[in-house]
Amino acid sequence: DWSSDVCSSDSANVISSLDNNFGYSIATSKDFVVISSPNAGNVRVYAHGSTTPIQVITSSNANGKFGSSIDISADGHWLYVSEPATGVVHAYTTVANTAANLNYVKISTKTVNSNIIKTNADGTKLFVGAPNDFNGFNQGGNVYVYTRTANTVSSTQTISGVFKNDNARFGTSLDIDA
Repeated sequence: DWSSDVCSSDSANVISSLDNNFGYSIATSKDFVVISSPNAGNVRVYAHGSTTPIQVITSSNANGKFGSSIDISADGHWLYVSEPATGVVHAYTTVANTAANLNYVKISTKTVNSNIIKTNADGTKLFVGAPNDFNGFNQGGNVYVYTRTANTVSSTQTISGVFKNDNARFGTSLDIDA
């Protein structure tokens, strides 16, 4: 029963959860459910079946919109969290039911306010959609591809949309086959 964590009989708590955008982005793996609250600047990691978070990861930047987009590998070992107002995607690893910040991916400043992220099943590939990017056109959009090797995440490719016009917003939605 998730209702005890999301809402309560106290209407102030319900409004507070809504103001913080609790549930704005949700990702699941075999062991975890991750729920973001971008206006609060945090994401909560739950074990399946629990209403109490085992970890709350909070950004040091109160206005970064941390958690606007999140994704977790199928095995639950890698969690990626966007912070679009700063142009950063953070990479976390889960060990013994905790999340420790190992690395973060700094995205080009052109991607500010537009990060949409998706990872593959084992968390070795990260795709970052940047629909507001200038690719020769205003909001033409790009998708940035990153590869994780051990604890290092490196940029490997930039994909631009085929529609060469303003407001094409390539990268607005992403999906990947495991």
